[in-house]
Amino acid sequence: MTKLNTEMLRVDDLRLDGDTQPRVELDTSIVHEYAEHYEAGKPMPPLAVFFDGTDHWLVDGFHRRFGAVEAKVESLPCLIRNGTLEDARWFSYAANQRHGLRRSNEDKRKAVKAALKHPSGAKMSDRQIAEHVGVSNDMVSRHRKAMEEGGALSENDSRTGKDGRTINTAKIGKSKRTVERDVALAANIPEDVQETIADTPIANNKSELAKLASLPEDEQRDAAEQIAAGEVESVDDSYEDEEATDLGKCPNCNGTKWEEDEDGFSCKKCHHPWGEPAGDVDEKHVKNQRTSAVRYLEYAQRAIDDLNDLKSNPKRNEAIKHVQAALQIVKDWLESNK
Repeated sequence: MTKLNTEMLRVDDLRLDGDTQPRVELDTSIVHEYAEHYEAGKPMPPLAVFFDGTDHWLVDGFHRRFGAVEAKVESLPCLIRNGTLEDARWFSYAANQRHGLRRSNEDKRKAVKAALKHPSGAKMSDRQIAEHVGVSNDMVSRHRKAMEEGGALSENDSRTGKDGRTINTAKIGKSKRTVERDVALAANIPEDVQETIADTPIANNKSELAKLASLPEDEQRDAAEQIAAGEVESVDDSYEDEEATDLGKCPNCNGTKWEEDEDGFSCKKCHHPWGEPAGDVDEKHVKNQRTSAVRYLEYAQRAIDDLNDLKSNPKRNEAIKHVQAALQIVKDWLESNK
């Protein structure tokens, strides 16, 4: 294994113009948050950098870099790999899978499209690219097809698998039994749930889809939303195992759902550490939740207004009833979290 060097580099010396930024855009609130961390002297992970013999190309840590600039920090620790600019770009497509700000769907799409056009990905299978970028095989396949049809990518029937063998993909098809199984799975998963998981790692995982299909529809939706949000990685993780995760109620907010990180379990609602006596709620987290809730209230109210403009009929009236019910749930949450 190649030993990586960690060195202090001036932030102004890091090259940002090599198309190695894995995100579509930066989140200014995260930049400000990281700036506060640097100003407070809080330890932060080193940036990831590629050195081509002349320039240092930043590939992971753009929010931290701009946070340091805002905090007037001149140098940061950087984990340095030797490689070309193309190596740096390929590495950047895999960044932010399990740390930092969670990638948006737009970020994932950008990485997939870039990986498909990159020299390293040109001969790779969809599955290999999916594993590198950290998305579903189906997502890569769909973007490959769209790019080939749109002329952004040349069709290539020869791809190299993990074992080094060259595969003629033009001859690959599904057996009748496989098609029947796929149809059966799709029939038991509502269309809105299929859309929710379309860009997630389980989208092309038959084992996970079978587990999802076995759940009641409301539990399927809950599991799909948790997976799409990056809160859990599998269907099994989406519901509580009473023997393993029955940790009781949070003393701060009475929440019953807990999440685990490197520091142990904490309440998913207010981030209060498990096992600690009642203390201050994470006001910033609750404030963000309230802001989102108010925004959803506005969306729901506009939806009701639009529905009221339609000609009255049973379906319209049923839709209004459901939206009003959702509206009340959000209002009740806001009331209980004043």
